[in-house]
Parts: sequence; structure tokens; C-alpha cells
Amino acid sequence: MKLLIFILFSWCGSVLLPAENFSSFPFRLEKNTRWIYEGKISWTKTVGSPQMHVGVKTTNACGSSWKILKNKQDVITAKVRWIMDVLETKENDAIHAAVIRGYPAELAWSEAGTEPNFCVQFGTTNRLWSVPAASK
Repeated sequence: MKLLIFILFSWCGSVLLPAENFSSFPFRLEKNTRWIYEGKISWTKTVGSPQMHVGVKTTNACGSSWKILKNKQDVITAKVRWIMDVLETKENDAIHAAVIRGYPAELAWSEAGTEPNFCVQFGTTNRLWSVPAASK
């Protein structure tokens, strides 16, 4: 992972943007920051999905939780508390990068109890990328 960040910084530092543009990067993430998303989500049951019972709360190892509110026909609705942690950050004059566990986009493809994945997110003043990672 550190090699990927080094390569990005080496390439981007000389190619993308001059330093005066980077200071306005709109979505800066700081190391050891925790973001918590709370809301109601619904998803469609799939073949082999675990049985979900109304009122049951499921929590993963990172503290994210789902409380099942409805389980009707093919759709499950739950109250979710999803945690995103910023584990590492690096920056130079052209790019800001962060190693993240639990990026909120993962909710689109998860079921109750899903463990969060890792990604490296990097951006400039007008672009933002997210690259999946196997570990921190």
C-alpha cells in the first residue's frame, strides 16, 4: 500500500497541478478522523442471504450496526450506523491521499454485519479517485 501511495505522489507531484491550486482541495481528510453515517437503508434479498428478523441488531467488528425495521417480501429495511475511519494521510503540492476503512459507498453492496473494506482515496482540486485496497 505504501508503494502505491509513493508512486502516486511521485507521478502526481510533477504532472498534475501547481501548488497554488492544491490549497483549495474541497474534501480533505485528516488522519484518525472518524465519520459516522446514520440513516435508514433498504436492500433486496438475494439467494443465500441470511435470515433477518425485525428488531434484531447486528454489529460488525468496527462498530457499524444495522437494526432491522422491516422484512417484507423481497426487501429488508434497517436503521444503519456506518463508521468510516481515516487511517493514514499523505499530501504534497499536487495531491492529497488517504487510506480509508469503511467508505460509505460500500453500503450500496452490503448486508447487515458486513465488515468494511479498505481503499485509498486521492484527489486534486477538481478530481477525486478511490482505489480498493486489500489492507491498510
